[in-house]
Amino acid sequence: MKDLDTTGYDVVCVSPRNHMVFTPLLASTCVGTLEFRSVAEPLARIQPAVSSSPGSYFLLARCTAVDPDAHTIECETVTEGEKDTLKPWKFKVSYDKLVFGCGAEASTFGIRGVTEHATFLREVHDAQEIRRKLLLNLMLSDVPGISEGEKRRLLHCVVVGGGPTGVEFSGELSDFITRDVKERYSHVKDYVHVTLIEANEILSSFDVRLRQYAVNQLVKVSNLCSVSLAIINQDLGTSRFSNKAFRSSHDIHNW
Repeated sequence: MKDLDTTGYDVVCVSPRNHMVFTPLLASTCVGTLEFRSVAEPLARIQPAVSSSPGSYFLLARCTAVDPDAHTIECETVTEGEKDTLKPWKFKVSYDKLVFGCGAEASTFGIRGVTEHATFLREVHDAQEIRRKLLLNLMLSDVPGISEGEKRRLLHCVVVGGGPTGVEFSGELSDFITRDVKERYSHVKDYVHVTLIEANEILSSFDVRLRQYAVNQLVKVSNLCSVSLAIINQDLGTSRFSNKAFRSSHDIHNW
């Protein structure tokens, strides 16, 4: 969209979000290393025509159907849970040339309970929810009368997936614990724990030397452990793995 010749074309962008996200840096926003605005680029900045040219528009909506014969797409507005703002509104947009850039959804591999109970890390609002939950649990665990077991549950973060995002997120969490939690939440610092779950090797698509370096760095961190298990069931607050003797109790679960 950035390189389209807007002198020869009217550009209409239909998307449920008004920005592009640089996903490799999302993990850093969860703990405040980077601010959310640092990983989001407004579409109006990528292609100024959608906010200034008479025939070009950005439409906050989802495409629900395509009619190639009539050269139209059917759309429905997106209000992000704001029920009183505008009820879902359906409309059509005509086109001469149609470009699909739908991206992809996170795969759950058919594991029951993941969609309902885990938090994905693909959008800015996902990172905001993780940060909110993490800070809330840190404050709640400092309340008088909370048992040690409950503190450990509230402050146990489980990260499923040993790919680049999972490893980066685990590292960011560990740095956050070492850097900030010990200073601001010193009463509960010893209860914070991060578990990284991967069925095979972490960073399996990388060179063996990089994989070994990552493992060595993870091993050095006392509050982070890496477990090679395949998760088979996810319920509210617990995960069950292919090794039936292993069950994790936690309150923050990132997929």
